Amino acid sequence: MKLTIITILCILTTIGQCFAQTNQFADGLDLTIKISSEPPSVSLKEAIVLADEFIKTKRINTTGFWMREVKLLYSDGKNVKSKRWCIQWVSEAGGLGNQISLFVDMDKRVWRVGSM
Repeated sequence: MKLTIITILCILTTIGQCFAQTNQFADGLDLTIKISSEPPSVSLKEAIVLADEFIKTKRINTTGFWMREVKLLYSDGKNVKSKRWCIQWVSEAGGLGNQISLFVDMDKRVWRVGSM
C-alpha cells in the first residue's frame, strides 16, 4: 500500500514538472503552442464539403483513397494571421505520390498541394 502511494506521488510530481517546462530554447526560439480563442469561420464540416466539391470539379480520382487526417493550421507570419484546414487522403496502395492534400482557407478557397 505504501509503495502504491509513493509511486502515485512520483508520477504526479513528474507530470507536474512536464507541464511546468517551457518550450523556450537557448537561442530564443519559442515553440509554445498558442491556441486561438476564436473558432474558425469555416467549420470542419464545411471544409470537408468544399474539399469534396473541389475533388469533383477537378476530376481527381479518389478510388482506393481514404481520409487520413484533418488539421486546423495557424499561420502567423509578417503581419499575416490566418487559419486554414489541411485535409489529407491516402491510397490503400501506399508509397510516394499516393496521397491527396488539400487546403481550405477561411475565404473558402481550396487548393491542392502536390504530393511527392
